[in-house]
Amino acid sequence: MEQRKSSTARAALRNLLECFKEKKRIDAAEYLLILKRIQQLVEKEEKKKMLFLSQDQINFLLSSRIKYTKKQKAYKDVLSATIALSYYFVFDQDLIFKLKNSDVDIENRRVRNLRADTDNKACKWLLICDEAYEMLIPYILTRQNSSANAPFLYIRDVPANNSNINYLFSILKSKANYNYLQTTVDVRGIIRSRILNDLYRSEGKVAIDFLRIFGLKRSTQLENALEKFLTDVNSEKEAI
Repeated sequence: MEQRKSSTARAALRNLLECFKEKKRIDAAEYLLILKRIQQLVEKEEKKKMLFLSQDQINFLLSSRIKYTKKQKAYKDVLSATIALSYYFVFDQDLIFKLKNSDVDIENRRVRNLRADTDNKACKWLLICDEAYEMLIPYILTRQNSSANAPFLYIRDVPANNSNINYLFSILKSKANYNYLQTTVDVRGIIRSRILNDLYRSEGKVAIDFLRIFGLKRSTQLENALEKFLTDVNSEKEAI
């Protein structure tokens, strides 16, 4: 246990202890003593440091500076649309998968906020700003299935899922892109970074705008961003 404090190691020791007890290799007092010791060896995991992208890193993702290999160029428009959905509409992967073509009203420049289906405190529509429009329209004009009830996001003939979304973001791990980003990127990281950077710029005033989007149901990314923002603000005040 000095080398391995995982739950698997504890389970193995626990099973060995039960075997010794059953085979009468140890008495009841020894069994209880060792059992107590094993239970004390609980893995103490350090809280994983939450990754937040800087505004410069975000600007890179929203720009045309992402590099693609010859093979990857076929994914350019759909990656751009995915980044737009996660950044401008703070849609996590589950919502991106559920989004249908009928939910994206490009004529009236709005996207249906699917959170409103289960939370009447969330706003029903999100406006498509000019920047989001520019990132979405190339994909929309070339999408493989435009029927109203079809999933909005297709990746190479397949509706978006965890596997092909992960492939999309692996493009950002190429040397040219990673040299700039210096970190891996995913949908959740984009969402919480967008929220945090907006909180910084507005001195926290945009929090109510995000609550209108997310509603009152728990949002891990909103909580993470708010926690980071409040921690930083309180640290600055204590330093003065």
